Amino acid sequence: MRGSKKLPPATEGNQIEIKPPHNNELGKVESMLVHFAQGKRLHRFSAERLMDHCLPTTVSDLQRKYSITFSREWVEVPNRFKRPTRVKLYYLVGEHLHKAQAIVSRRVKHETN
Repeated sequence: MRGSKKLPPATEGNQIEIKPPHNNELGKVESMLVHFAQGKRLHRFSAERLMDHCLPTTVSDLQRKYSITFSREWVEVPNRFKRPTRVKLYYLVGEHLHKAQAIVSRRVKHETN
């Protein structure tokens, strides 16, 4: 497929171990913010494993709610039939990653007090 990068299986979105949040009341959008703040890069199939069934909507909600901008790129990943499929990879970099980390950090401090 033209214009897309092929990711090796080990880097398709699981390169960072994620510890689940301690707060059971953490909603889906905030839970996904924690993953992105930890540097995770996700596409629609990797997000499914985190129980997010509509990643583009979650990304849109995070951008609107927290005024952060996601980087995006097309990548090829194998689908369930082992055929290459183009999907959008979402991730945070630079000031937007730092802003997300600060938001998550403030939330964790607030919940422990």
